[in-house]
Amino acid sequence: KRLRYNCTMPVLTIAGGMRDASFQQARALGEALVESKKGLKLKVEEMNEMEWKLYLEKKKPELGGAAYAHTQGCLIIHSSEGYLGGLREFEVWARSTYNFDASFDSKAGADLAEKRFDEYRAATKNEFVFLDLKFGEKKETSRLIFELFVETCPNTSKNFLQLCTGEIEKKGSEGCDLHYKGNPIHRIVPGGWAQGGDIKSGSGNGGASIYGKTFVDESFSIKHDRIGVLAMANNGVHTNGSQFYITFKALPFLDETKVAFGHVIDGYETLMKLQEAPLKNQRPDPAIIIADCGKLV
Repeated sequence: KRLRYNCTMPVLTIAGGMRDASFQQARALGEALVESKKGLKLKVEEMNEMEWKLYLEKKKPELGGAAYAHTQGCLIIHSSEGYLGGLREFEVWARSTYNFDASFDSKAGADLAEKRFDEYRAATKNEFVFLDLKFGEKKETSRLIFELFVETCPNTSKNFLQLCTGEIEKKGSEGCDLHYKGNPIHRIVPGGWAQGGDIKSGSGNGGASIYGKTFVDESFSIKHDRIGVLAMANNGVHTNGSQFYITFKALPFLDETKVAFGHVIDGYETLMKLQEAPLKNQRPDPAIIIADCGKLV
């Protein structure tokens, strides 16, 4: 019988967050390596930060061993050798295995990371906004960046966007400023969601939309299928105002009653801080305030 040999070309996988400079450096090194050395395929997995964090938590148990301690912004895997590490380990491996010595400037990596993020935003045609949260008396703020699905929920997205920018100068129907800035995250349900956006009193009992006190449910097509889903809180059918919530996990029981219209793409650590915040009757104590917010430009 004729012997069969496995001639499958090894695959080098480089995974990471698109806004991480080390990932973009590793990607450039991988592309240069594959271009100059035959017999190696390259697979690039570029993700937003939230996707990357979830990918890494799933991948570490699969890889096992040293991968359990991996915390870097990129992950390098060889199809036959397994886990290689992050950027620095990849550079050492390329040098020792292929006698390939190349390094890429960290500033160039950072510039490329922002360029890739800008390209991603332009390609989606969605809107992107941020909330900067202040936890208690701490001076520094922690940021959440959201992608708003404007094609699926244009009116709901516009409402949230303009409440972030505060561009409407007139008072809302309830006599309140149409702006999230300065308002608290007034409720956190452990293992469920964080809720804010009561621009009337901050207590969780009021609010107003840019269209009037409330506006109609626009679509239930976006599902509560993951951590970081952004949706409108309401008091029943067609009662959307300014209050919103962000999920800590998949919550499918909300799919047909609450309008989801976006998700967190950056700010995993901030979301974890929200989830772990000390509470008194589901209200953060000390307070968590939206110190700033707006459209990402």
